[in-house]
Amino acid sequence: MQRKDRLPSPTGLDDPQTRAAYAYALVPPDLPDDLDRRARQQAAEFCELVRRHISGDATALTDLSNAVWGAAAEMLQHGAEPGMMLERLDAGRRLVLRAIDRSSPEPGTLSALDDRLAEIQVTSRRAIIDAITADDAVIDAAVVRALGPDSGRQSPDELMDAATESFRVLVGGDTSRLWLDRGGGTMELVASAGRSVIEHRLFASAEKGSLAEFLRSDGPTLRARPSTSLLESWRELIPDLDEPLATLAAPLRLAERPFGVIYAVRHADGAHPEPFRSADTRSAARFIARIEPAIAWSHQARTAQHASEAGQDFLRLTTHELRRPLAVLRGYVDMLTGATPADAVVFSERIARAAEQLSALLSEVSDTARVEDPLRPLHFADHRVGDIVNRVVAAASDEAGQCGCRLEVRISDPEATVQCDVHHLEHAIANLLSNAFGHTGRGTVVRLRAGRRGRRSWRITVRDNGPGFPDAEGERLFDKYYRALPATGNGSGLGLYYVRMVAERHGGNVAAANLQGGGAEFSMVLPVSPGSMPWGG
Repeated sequence: MQRKDRLPSPTGLDDPQTRAAYAYALVPPDLPDDLDRRARQQAAEFCELVRRHISGDATALTDLSNAVWGAAAEMLQHGAEPGMMLERLDAGRRLVLRAIDRSSPEPGTLSALDDRLAEIQVTSRRAIIDAITADDAVIDAAVVRALGPDSGRQSPDELMDAATESFRVLVGGDTSRLWLDRGGGTMELVASAGRSVIEHRLFASAEKGSLAEFLRSDGPTLRARPSTSLLESWRELIPDLDEPLATLAAPLRLAERPFGVIYAVRHADGAHPEPFRSADTRSAARFIARIEPAIAWSHQARTAQHASEAGQDFLRLTTHELRRPLAVLRGYVDMLTGATPADAVVFSERIARAAEQLSALLSEVSDTARVEDPLRPLHFADHRVGDIVNRVVAAASDEAGQCGCRLEVRISDPEATVQCDVHHLEHAIANLLSNAFGHTGRGTVVRLRAGRRGRRSWRITVRDNGPGFPDAEGERLFDKYYRALPATGNGSGLGLYYVRMVAERHGGNVAAANLQGGGAEFSMVLPVSPGSMPWGG
């Protein structure tokens, strides 16, 4: 189809050198080979569309608009700014005018040709704006998915779960994780999306390791497949998680202060079995800028909620658990008045026993509060495994004797050095032993084992000969205030919870299992150097 106001054929555009120069004007320098070839092909198509429009083809302008829109969208996909296309199209316009001028057009034709080229420029601008708008719509949709129309009524955990899933979808990750700074040099996993969804009970160092690097970065960070050594560490430390092909991580900031990291992982056998691209980085940066305030608010609300729950827990404990030994103390103190010398001796022994129970309970509460408090950093230093275990065993020997059981110890590599907060770690091992002593019979053996588990982690296990625990309760044994049924003794339900907290603050985990033939095994797996977990989980 031809326009009625058809102009003479612009013979200047038929010159191969002019077409080559036009392609050079439109194509940015230093593109990768595959993109450079594609860009030159598009430039040749643009040149032909320009020739058609100038010649009076009424469909050329629409075809050119579609071509520019597609090129702009492709540039966005590769992380480039499509706005630069206008400058290059304008440079191509001037080149075309010079080429046509050199071809000696009829008088007045050059001005009309310039008008036609101006139409191309306006159409191109609209096409580029439309491409950017369409790209913005993708980010807008991701933000809506993350925040939702009812974000004000969502709980902090619901909002953070939604943001993590939306980030995963936006950048095409197979999995996504959200870690927030918990204080005290610790980051906590608060949300997980995609395949291999895991419980939010992992902690990592905010001072060293991959997560710490992401936290301090200026913007989204791309990483390709990790080294063989990191993959080996991955299998040792977190065997239940899929190995990564590539990761895209972005720091979260409030008032220029980093408070968290959100990242997505692609796997070789996933939906996108190739590394992330620079366009994914650009999308991640724009998405993060939009949701940072909501995540920061939810983080603060979640912290306040946890502080409130901790205060209520402490009040419940002090009004219930501490009441019993205090009542015993008061009763026997009252009975001492007028008691016979023989009764006074018995009452004094029972007062001393109640005082010991009260002291132990207060110690449990105090130690648990310390390890839970994000503002109290752990004090990591290098310690020999043999020294740690020997000190715990020396202190636990009396308790083993009182329970009538024998303590058997085996250390596979006593000279091995690990980084830990030795006070909390020794207390956690002592709690595992005390739990075993309380559930095993007289004349039986409690076995303590410690040793390396691969190159980057080590393991502590305590086995008893007790009745074990119902399988349905295995997931709850390390919960706060939980006591397995039938409960024994006057414990607070904080001992195993404290063990779990110490393990997690070190970047490790805990487990419990019934043994064939009777008894149970409780274990802690810890990294040799906290914070060394590759890719932050």
